[in-house]
Amino acid sequence: MSLTSALDSAKSSLAASAAQTAIVSRNVQNVNTPGTTRKYAQVTSTAYGGVQVNSVARSQNQALFRNQLNATSASNAWTSINDALTQLQQTVGDTADEASPAARLGSLKDALTAYAVSPGSSDLARAAVQAAQNLSTSLNEASAVVQTVRQDADTGISNAVDQMNSLLAQFKSLNDKVVNGTTAGLDVTDYVDQRDQVASQLSQYVGVSMKTRGNNDAVLYTDSGVTLFETVPRGVSFTKTAPLVPGQDGNAVTIDGVQVTGAQATMPIQSGSIFGLMQVRDDIATTYQSQIDQIAAGLIDATSEVDASGNTISGLFASNLAGETAANYSVTGLAGRIMVPQSLFSNPTPLRDGVNGQYNTDNAAGFADRINSILDALGQTRTYDGAAGIETSASLSNFAASSVGWLQAQRSNASDQADYQSTVLTRTQEALSDATGINLDEELTKLLELEHSYQASAKLMSTVGEMLDNLLNSVR
Repeated sequence: MSLTSALDSAKSSLAASAAQTAIVSRNVQNVNTPGTTRKYAQVTSTAYGGVQVNSVARSQNQALFRNQLNATSASNAWTSINDALTQLQQTVGDTADEASPAARLGSLKDALTAYAVSPGSSDLARAAVQAAQNLSTSLNEASAVVQTVRQDADTGISNAVDQMNSLLAQFKSLNDKVVNGTTAGLDVTDYVDQRDQVASQLSQYVGVSMKTRGNNDAVLYTDSGVTLFETVPRGVSFTKTAPLVPGQDGNAVTIDGVQVTGAQATMPIQSGSIFGLMQVRDDIATTYQSQIDQIAAGLIDATSEVDASGNTISGLFASNLAGETAANYSVTGLAGRIMVPQSLFSNPTPLRDGVNGQYNTDNAAGFADRINSILDALGQTRTYDGAAGIETSASLSNFAASSVGWLQAQRSNASDQADYQSTVLTRTQEALSDATGINLDEELTKLLELEHSYQASAKLMSTVGEMLDNLLNSVR
């Protein structure tokens, strides 16, 4: 090797070491920055024995990144469901909670049993009416909670759609920088990191898959195959549902005009918070609403009366909606409308005798037939709508207890799934970080190696310089 070649080789080595040192320093600076991958120089040999940095690359693992997107979507879906079920359970209570419909139904039966023993007691009559009022109030409150949960879910969907559109705009900006930079031969690794982070944020709301093509151009799809981004963002649309009617599904989400939620969706999404919130709004909450509506209907039927003309009229329980009677009512949303007639609070005697006294025509103080008939009716096996999601034939007490059990089972399953998916997400993020993230110890070790390489190259240059000086001096 000539002295000139040796000098050129040392100079290229110094330049390569300096470039690599800059990259390692950037890694050290970003060691605690979430989502940042490790950058490294792609070094090649030159024709004259030197080295040069051709480009900057980033550590990546597409399989782990894809798993992280999937885990993020699944975790957010179950978290949304679990949060809603927790709200329902905490507010409605359970069979051991005196505030739950099931427990208050038991209290009503106890009060009626006591009243039947002493039908002439006005205090026991008022206690039975108050127990009925407590039961109707618990159903009213449960229905209100269901509607609140549904409305919160609808609002959450609207907010998620707004966030998705904002993130898609960011994704386009970053994707343009990546494509243009790649075409120009620039270092775009930081932009690619940021683009991946935006994709991860999008996966919180809907299942996402990302593919790259020429010039690092990225394309996004939902987990159902609907294009979310290709060169330009596809519009995500949703109109808040107002009013949100009990028993009816809310509005659907569309992507680029394609419906991706609801019964009419041809390519429905399968994960993400929007999926979870849709499950809450149009499935879980409406099923629970149907259950408490069935309880309300059973109470109105069991306590209804027959007047002198043979017409069915409301008794202990009625609807607060004008024109809605025990003979003609809508079950949907009935738990929110059920009430105890105010007249019974000032005069509870009709509970024993009938609204028009038709059951106790002799006005006997010891008359208990009507009270016992109500107790019998409350204990009878009834038929329920299958939309309630539990048994279709049971007594009111058993049906109410099954409703609580259903809610507890749903809550338990959602909690287990949320914990499991959260663990999967954490482990996946750790695995991805281990594979592509920045390790400070490794970077410091790399710095030492580059320092030694730099020193060796500098020593070589110094030696070549001395040799050139001696050569020149010998010529003089």
